[in-house]
Amino acid sequence: MQKYRMHLKRRFAAAALSMLLAAAVCILAPGAAPAETGLGSLYRSIVDASRRLVPERYRVRVENEKFTESLRDLPEEILTGRPVVMVRFQKGAGVRMFIDNVKEEYANLFAMYERYLQLSGITKVQNPEEFKRIMDQGLVAVKTEDESSLTVQAWDPETGEKGDDYALFTLDKERWMIRKAVYYVDGSPFMRLDTTYRFHGEFYLPSTLELTSLADNQTEVFRFKDYRFDG
Repeated sequence: MQKYRMHLKRRFAAAALSMLLAAAVCILAPGAAPAETGLGSLYRSIVDASRRLVPERYRVRVENEKFTESLRDLPEEILTGRPVVMVRFQKGAGVRMFIDNVKEEYANLFAMYERYLQLSGITKVQNPEEFKRIMDQGLVAVKTEDESSLTVQAWDPETGEKGDDYALFTLDKERWMIRKAVYYVDGSPFMRLDTTYRFHGEFYLPSTLELTSLADNQTEVFRFKDYRFDG
């Protein structure tokens, strides 16, 4: 286990304390076509689901035990109201996490946690260009499929290599949302993210995100509350 912890810390410390990847969102030209017919069908399903079930933009409050403790310790002089952690999403741009009701220069104190949302795969289906990026690089393949779900194996687009470091994303075939993501280092699982969704009017959006560190069996839960669709 120590080997995986050290590997994780070395690769991800720059992005989020001790266990986050560093990657950039890349928006691809719309004319490029996926190389494999099966993946092309998968991509079209994701695009159609995103079009029907995900708004062009939203804002949502995120609750988490660590956030609650950290917000409680913020100095009074930087507050402009009751501080809350928010996520802002926009198609074509992805997600941004910020603290609301603090002075502007302190709003991005929790920005490193944006990566949890990206690791979960939420942004890959809400903002399908992210999924298409790994498809066009040949870094995704269908792993398993049954009547209700499909699991794909995806490699890191930053390295561009198919090796023993990868992720498995499991999508439900009714609404094409990623419900589970498991990350592997040297072929062994070290982190799992499970996402639940619910309807907000016509939109089908995350309700909870549960992150489990498989090395030490510790779990952290993020809850999404009070969606707003007015920008």
